[in-house]
Amino acid sequence: MIHFKTAPFTKTEQKKVYVSLGDHEKQVYQFDYSNGTEHTDYLLSVIHKKGSGPRDNMPYMITDILGKLQVETGKTSNLLLKFQYHNQDARVTYTGLNQSMYDSDPDQNAASWDALLVDRLAFSATHHYFGLADTLISNTFYAYRTSRDWWRRDVEDG
Repeated sequence: MIHFKTAPFTKTEQKKVYVSLGDHEKQVYQFDYSNGTEHTDYLLSVIHKKGSGPRDNMPYMITDILGKLQVETGKTSNLLLKFQYHNQDARVTYTGLNQSMYDSDPDQNAASWDALLVDRLAFSATHHYFGLADTLISNTFYAYRTSRDWWRRDVEDG
């Protein structure tokens, strides 16, 4: 999960801790923190997920970090800074099982060497000017770096 739409800022301190455990060694840990002052707001969100996956040899691990800072730069403007980091290591396959494979072992992973590795870093700075009646002027600088390695192999009918 990559944070494209994020939680709003709060003017009072808010903390949220979420933990979920489930089948296939699924573990989800999430921490959210938001606070603000008269002229500054900030938010931090960290999510970490991992598990063994739905079939044999399909483990995954995902970490997503988001930080936002909003500073009032005048009575009619503010600056929003946003930082995002996403890391994913998933032994996932898009190759399904044919009927004979499923009948033999529905939990098998016929493409256990498949992998999706993602590393993404992003930064944005947005200046808002709202000093004109019914008008908002926004200027955004955005930069990101994504590294994605996707190892796949097709499985022949068996």
